[in-house]
Amino acid sequence: MFMRFVLFFIFLFSVDLFSAYELRLHYNRAYLYNNTLYVDLYTSKNIELNSNIKKYLDNGVIVSLNFRVNLVKKNFLLDDTIKDVYFYRQIYYDFFTKEYVLINSDTMREVRDSNFYSLMSHIYFINRVEVLSISNINPSSSYYFKTRLSIQFYNVYSYLSVFFSLITPLQYRIKWLHSPDFNLNSIIL
Repeated sequence: MFMRFVLFFIFLFSVDLFSAYELRLHYNRAYLYNNTLYVDLYTSKNIELNSNIKKYLDNGVIVSLNFRVNLVKKNFLLDDTIKDVYFYRQIYYDFFTKEYVLINSDTMREVRDSNFYSLMSHIYFINRVEVLSISNINPSSSYYFKTRLSIQFYNVYSYLSVFFSLITPLQYRIKWLHSPDFNLNSIIL
């Protein structure tokens, strides 16, 4: 009986998180620097979603925001994915220091703040995401970026990890966003 109650509670909590709220990863701009293609991204600010994430964090759940950026070459029939860039930001609440902690997967640098909403401002703009060297791509071909942001939950309590494994498949229902088409000659240097 207790297990049914816990499963039902987690299901209701997860439906509340994903039903009306979405956090999307948007393309901002692409540019070249030292013969390398970079992209700047941003996420939409969603206070209601952030407050739900805060509830999870306050209860000991670790939240991982998974970012995916694909560089895609346009072809006549089927488009080719040239490069898939994956990185994440992991957030947890440190009960000893009473601070929220954000870990950057690229640098493994921690940002700590006692105010959750000011910590989330470090996620809204993601600059200088290295994609690839331009020597590997054709300058006259047409390309676009596909972006996606998904949320994954981890629990510090091993006996609850089974229930959070039931929630994580929802992250794969998030749609990809497409950037406008471009070629290397049209990118800002």
